[in-house]
Amino acid sequence: MCNYRANKKGAHSFSDKKLCPGWGAVCRKCKAKNHFQDSKECKRLQKGKQEKHSDPKRSKSTSKPTEVPMNATLLTPEIAEKVLAEKTKKHQKSQAYYDRTAKDLSELEHKDTVRVKPEGLFKGQEWKKGTVSRNCGYLSYDVNVDGKLL
Repeated sequence: MCNYRANKKGAHSFSDKKLCPGWGAVCRKCKAKNHFQDSKECKRLQKGKQEKHSDPKRSKSTSKPTEVPMNATLLTPEIAEKVLAEKTKKHQKSQAYYDRTAKDLSELEHKDTVRVKPEGLFKGQEWKKGTVSRNCGYLSYDVNVDGKLL
């Protein structure tokens, strides 16, 4: 039986397949060249296309191939909650280590001497001495440096 013609008897060797009437024809079923509809060649090509596009991990379903089954639980990010919890735990641990040795700053009094970093400090330049003029809130002060109020 010929592989390029459907239900037609006739034998030819693989070397002279170009002499077959099915050679050069276009299949009506798969639109491929060199065989007729429902021939062995057409069935072989169709089987190859199915194997190429099929995914063994996916089960066969009756839904359209363009539709993907969705569930609300698939859309909730589980990893983000775990990462957030681990990040919070790590932050609390480092905060506890810091708090073991950290001390609160004492309030400054009027006329206390402080050092102030000059604007545009470059290497070798020293900080300037100043005196506290008044308390402006928690750890916030007006400082007098060389007659200027900062």
